[in-house]
Order: sequence, then structure tokens, then C-alpha cells
Amino acid sequence: MSSLCCPRCGSPWPQPLIRCPYCGVRFPLRFGCPDLRPKLRLTPATWTNFLLPVAWGYPLWRTRALSLLSGRPFPVEEELALLKKALRPGPGEYLDLGTSAGLYGAALLKAGAERVYGLDFSPAMLLKARRAAPGLVPVLAEASQLPFRSGSLEGVAVGGSWNEFTSPERVAAEIRRVLAPGGRIFFMWTLPSGSQWQKWLERLGLRYPRLEEMEALFAGFELRLWREGSVGFVMGTKLKICDT
Repeated sequence: MSSLCCPRCGSPWPQPLIRCPYCGVRFPLRFGCPDLRPKLRLTPATWTNFLLPVAWGYPLWRTRALSLLSGRPFPVEEELALLKKALRPGPGEYLDLGTSAGLYGAALLKAGAERVYGLDFSPAMLLKARRAAPGLVPVLAEASQLPFRSGSLEGVAVGGSWNEFTSPERVAAEIRRVLAPGGRIFFMWTLPSGSQWQKWLERLGLRYPRLEEMEALFAGFELRLWREGSVGFVMGTKLKICDT
């Protein structure tokens, strides 16, 4: 059974539909995907994700980002090896949250994940992800209101999008809710540097959480946190006693 559910009533869906068969709510189509997003509150920084040139150019930045941010050669293959080590893709369903151009989703599918959802709030990014990662299930939704049944996912990955989340507490609570006991997480994001460039981007809506903030958000998980230059990483497992 698909992990997807109606974001309004929480009823399970056999597939992404434009109309919930239980509560009757209709969702408009955007780029071929049902629009499951609540009313969006966009910052200037997140608004740029809606531009097609940004979506098409994003992979050029993404494959070089960790080398620039970590201060050492950090090829994307090394990053994806960490992703696969953390999530151990296999039977079950996984979520690439803030999929952007589908980098993590494609890697999880290639590594043997049974099903991978690529969720993004930008139709332009989802269009790019669908072309880059055949087999990825596109979901047009928002991170603070995940359209998945509680305890239905085996793993959740976030690759850089955490800096754009305006309600990290709500996103963390949603990740905790949708993960099955023993479910795994892998996050990568940019840490605070105190630079004038970051201060300018913060005024545009980006956030730069510290390792300690992420650790507090995921209490109830067995965690490993570390940094490489100005990049933070989290691997973790949801403990069976963790509230959903």
C-alpha cells in the first residue's frame, strides 16, 4: 500500500489523485502533480526555486557544493555513499524531502529502494527531478505538512533544503510522525559561519542551524552528528520508544 494520504483528512490514497475519495476535497494539477500544498508563505530566498532556470541550473551547483563548503575535495559520490550508509535502502518506502533536482531520490532508487517519493514545494524543481530520476514518485507538498501516513516510511533524507525550512520544529515533528520505529534519517545542511554573505541570505529567509539545534529537534533518535567545514551532517535511527 502507498504511504500517501490526504493532507486534509489523513485517509490513505491508493495513488496520487486529484480528488480524495474519502473527504471529497479536490486538489488542482500543477505540472501533472496534484497540488497538496497548504497556503505557502514564501521568503525571497525560497521564491527563486519556482524559476525554471534555477531548477535547471541547480545540479551544477549541487555537485560542487560540498567541495566549496567543506574546504576539501568532497565529490558527490562520497556524499551519496554517506546517504546510502545512513538509510540502507531496500524494501519499503523512502522520502527525499526537498528533492530539488532529485539527486538523493535517484541515488536511493539506484541503490535498491523499493519506492522513493520526491517531495518539493516547487513545481519547477519537481519537473526537473522527474526527468533526472525516472521512477521517483513526485509529490507537490510542503515539508511542514507531509501527506504520508504515520509510521509508514523507512527513511527520510534532506539534502541542503533544511536551510530553507521556515518552521523547522514542525518539519522535525512531521518527520518523526511519518517514520516507522527503527526508521532512519540523513540530513545535510550549511552551518552558520558569521559571514556577511550568510547575514545577507538570512535577511532573505534562509536559516543556518547549529549541530546542537538539530540534536535537540531529534530527541528520541539515536544520532550521529558531525561537521565538515561549514557543512553539517546527521545520521540517525528513530528509537522504538520515540513518540510518533
